[in-house]
Amino acid sequence: MSMRIPVAVIVLLVVTCAVAFAQGLPPAWEQAQPEVAPVASWYGSTGLIVTPTASTLPAGHVQGGYHRMNFDVRNQTVVNVNVGITDDIELGGARVSNVPAPPPDCGYLNEYILNAKYKLDLARWLHLDTDSQLPDVAIGAWDATNETNRSLYVVLSKELPVDSGTTHLAVHLGYGDSDRPGGLLDGLFAGLEVVPVERALIQVEYDADHINACARYFVLNELALEVGVVDSSFAWGATLVTPF
Repeated sequence: MSMRIPVAVIVLLVVTCAVAFAQGLPPAWEQAQPEVAPVASWYGSTGLIVTPTASTLPAGHVQGGYHRMNFDVRNQTVVNVNVGITDDIELGGARVSNVPAPPPDCGYLNEYILNAKYKLDLARWLHLDTDSQLPDVAIGAWDATNETNRSLYVVLSKELPVDSGTTHLAVHLGYGDSDRPGGLLDGLFAGLEVVPVERALIQVEYDADHINACARYFVLNELALEVGVVDSSFAWGATLVTPF
């Protein structure tokens, strides 16, 4: 895989976001910070683009989205939904179009995947106060029913201190074990997300196979528009967040 496209897009996302919002935001938009709340990945579970993070949705919250990846051989669309069952458990799923059929079949299929995640309450288990410096830790299953390639994973997330009061910086590191070796979430994966200005979120990840990146902009507290690169291909979409 050529590294030129993802690196160029990552640089472009950072520069574009910084220039576009250098003059600040309208006062009416400076009251909420939806960009620092847990947000669904493009394939369902709370996370970055493909990879999950250790965050989970609050109980009763629902997120969903539509995304399209313009791959060289075929375009792929993903429609997903994710639900907070409790503050530590979330369930979701996605309809993924044009998934390569497993050997010996050929062609492409439309598949439905199921995701689940449980955030471990380490502070309570270790009898630490809630403001301890431990990272968040979660375990989960991506495509639990093994329609495309099931992966069981553990992931750690940590928010890092920054000088600016409005800038958010977090890092994520995980390990996945897939049913079929190679590909998404099979081995080490990692990611980084930063909020350069209010309502803008930049995410970069390594999904154990490819480098992906996206920029999300919250035009409303409940709606983010997104553009990026997945597997060296242009991608775009939107995520809808319920206010309850």
